[in-house]
Amino acid sequence: MFRRVDVLLVAAGAAMIAPVTAALATVRVSAPPPALASLALAPVDLRPGAVVASQGTTALTGGRKLFVRVFKPGARIGTEPLLGAVSVELLEPDTSTAVADYAEFNGAAQSTRGRQALAKEWALDFVKGVGAGSNGKAKLTVKGAVVGVPAEMGTSTLRLPLTINTSRGAIRMSLEVVQTDRVVAILELMGWFNRQLGPADAAKALTAVQQRLRAGFTVSNTTAPTITGTPAQGQLIAVDEGGWAGGPSTFSYSWARCDTAGADCTPIAGATTKSYSVDAADVGATIRVTVTGANSISSQQGVSAATAVVS
Repeated sequence: MFRRVDVLLVAAGAAMIAPVTAALATVRVSAPPPALASLALAPVDLRPGAVVASQGTTALTGGRKLFVRVFKPGARIGTEPLLGAVSVELLEPDTSTAVADYAEFNGAAQSTRGRQALAKEWALDFVKGVGAGSNGKAKLTVKGAVVGVPAEMGTSTLRLPLTINTSRGAIRMSLEVVQTDRVVAILELMGWFNRQLGPADAAKALTAVQQRLRAGFTVSNTTAPTITGTPAQGQLIAVDEGGWAGGPSTFSYSWARCDTAGADCTPIAGATTKSYSVDAADVGATIRVTVTGANSISSQQGVSAATAVVS
């Protein structure tokens, strides 16, 4: 039903069950994206004693990657222990695909029919996970699942309350979906049997993930751009963008003509591509280039050193 988003729900649902059963018995990308593990909920975001049960990255088709981090039962955000906590990050090849994923999920969640389908799918995944995690020895059975009305928690952020009724009692969950640049993240928190899952706990965990996502996609230039080629009339020079953090997905360029000391620079009209053909007006001057790395969250400039005096 949810096409691309299915992979998040299925992978997250299956991963979440493992610790529970144990307790029962033309976008051009020239710079790497942030490490998915750095974007996920981490033990430091929870109260002391939280332990990661499993985590890992899976390469998917089309250059997509899926990271899943699962916490052992008993992890706490507030005072109440959690039956389970899972943080999932799906890296898409570009921002537009991630936006489409989120919009698709949000659209389905807004309808009663869509929510019912989600609840049914989640209950089936829960049953499969219980059977796989306990080798068929688990006595837990699922009687039904209900998804509540979604709540918008900010731009491209959705929260869905979910209750799974089992033979051992009700498990109340918070399912939160966040889209930031090329990543769609899902955060799942499971309260203990027949206990409430505090809204404040869910909000705190969500804030931690949102902060990690924004920090991960905050662009910075780590190594200055460099100009290659011979700075002489009639020659073609080019720029190597240098090193970048924060996953910039586009670069833009602005060449400038400077004095012999590389100062007092003036932008060269029309010189906005990765390469520049040195002309007669540049003789006796030096040249610099400014590279701007950007994504949907932020941008930053990197400035090259000046060339030798153009001959």
